[in-house]
Amino acid sequence: MAGAEHTSDPMPFRSAGLEPVTVTVYLAEPTGPATYHAQALTTSVSPFPVPAPYTDAVIELDRALARASGVDGLDPAFDSGDQLHANDAGCQAMADAVDLADLG
Repeated sequence: MAGAEHTSDPMPFRSAGLEPVTVTVYLAEPTGPATYHAQALTTSVSPFPVPAPYTDAVIELDRALARASGVDGLDPAFDSGDQLHANDAGCQAMADAVDLADLG
């Protein structure tokens, strides 16, 4: 990356005064090869919490958008129609999941 300097500091964002926040990823309902691949990636990433000191907060988007039944996939109330992308209500649910106090 142009202008990037190598540093031995594993968390240079902290020395720049930034506070890291991580988000969980929701599982898409598998409907085709692309979503099967995305679901495999999601299930391999989301179960691993990011420990302190690497993050100051975790925003649980998977919980905010999950189906009440516990079945993988986007809650139909938040689905734009493709079982993958959130509609306006889903975007609002994601925004509501953010505790502004976590953002400093």
